[in-house]
Parts: sequence; structure tokens; C-alpha cells
Amino acid sequence: MSISLKAIFKLLDSVVFLIQRSKKVSLRCHKIMTLHSNANILDVHKIRRFRSMGLHFIHFGMLQVGIRPLTRKDLNTSALVCALDTRHHSFKDALLGAVQAPLHDGPIYFNVYPNFTCSLSDPHLNRSLRLKIKTHGFNMLEGSLAPLSSCGGYVLRCSTP
Repeated sequence: MSISLKAIFKLLDSVVFLIQRSKKVSLRCHKIMTLHSNANILDVHKIRRFRSMGLHFIHFGMLQVGIRPLTRKDLNTSALVCALDTRHHSFKDALLGAVQAPLHDGPIYFNVYPNFTCSLSDPHLNRSLRLKIKTHGFNMLEGSLAPLSSCGGYVLRCSTP
């Protein structure tokens, strides 16, 4: 069964309407295969493309995350999702936002507004925005397909000095 991106991000249409002039909206989806999972939000290819366009800085305005269980409803399952700026050593400094929610009624969504700027020449930029996901209650056979999928959309603006 195919799910449209508009169904995953209910608010994405209004966000796109507000930022069409000078900002970009991107979307990246991940399979979550283990109880503890990490997912990079930024795509290396997009960063390279921005650099090739002569841009030097990137501002992160909003991050929207959706977690969808790939199991039936009414199972006693939950997820803890943290959005992190992993360039920091301290978890307290790295934490941008977090949500812990049950998944028995279907997908969960949350928005984070990091509001920070990075240099596109930062060697750790592609790993800077990361989701850490911990699941509970998915007692499945080893090697089973992913019980969750996550999609992260972000709004960013690139600029020159």
C-alpha cells in the first residue's frame, strides 16, 4: 500500500505556501530496523549541490518528523524520538526536540524549530541533524522487516556571505 507524502505531513502544504520564495523544503524517509536507530536528516548530495551553486551558509528553520508503525493498530507499542544537533558533545546542548508517544492509534508527528545557521564547509554538516529513535513493544522475529518508518521534512534557507 502506497502512502502519499501529503498524507504523512498534513501541514506540509501550508508550509510550502509560506516559504516558496527563497527557501527549500526537503523530505527524507528511513526504515527503522532495530530497537535503537539513528537517522541522518541531511542528504550529502543536497549539501554538495548547494556548495556547487556557490552558497556558503545554511539556516535550519523547521524540522517536521513523522513516525509510522508498519504493524496493525491496537498493539502496545511506543517510540521515543529525539532530534539532535550531534556536533555537540553534551546531550543537553545537542537536544533540539523530543517526543515520546504511543503508536497504538497510528502515526505520530512533531515539529522542531532549530533556528540555527551552519557553514556549508563544515565537515560534519551531513551528520549534524540526526534523529535518535528508541522503540518499545515490537516483539517480532529476528530479521523481520522494519516495524516503523520515519520521514523527516525540513525547511532551510541557503545564503552567501
